[in-house]
Amino acid sequence: MTVRPVKDDLRDVARAIAWVGEILDAAGLHADIRFAVDLGLEEALANLIMHGVCRCGEKDICIDVSASQEEALVIITDACEPFDVTDPANETEPEGWDPGGRGLRLLRAAVSDLAYATTDGRNVLTLRFAKSLAQVA
Repeated sequence: MTVRPVKDDLRDVARAIAWVGEILDAAGLHADIRFAVDLGLEEALANLIMHGVCRCGEKDICIDVSASQEEALVIITDACEPFDVTDPANETEPEGWDPGGRGLRLLRAAVSDLAYATTDGRNVLTLRFAKSLAQVA
């Protein structure tokens, strides 16, 4: 089974990342990519939990992961109000040392490809992490 629900609770983010890590380790994913997956997944899930707006009472967050030695694909779905993280217009400009406003930039820096869609009332965020990006970083 490659699908896991994620509770609307920041404490579940680390458990979700550990679960994904087991799948990545079993696939023999390159260590540099593993770091990017951990970083990107933590940012995406934390932003969704902290800022996602429920449409129907529950965020109903799920992650689906597949991996090989060369790349990982993580798909995050939820039932929140639509929010396209791929649209630069949705970024806020950080001020001074304020930690806010950097999450979307960090997410984009961690992934090789980022795609967003809304399908059947669910948001679908697709994160692809490939060895070619990890070697440059």
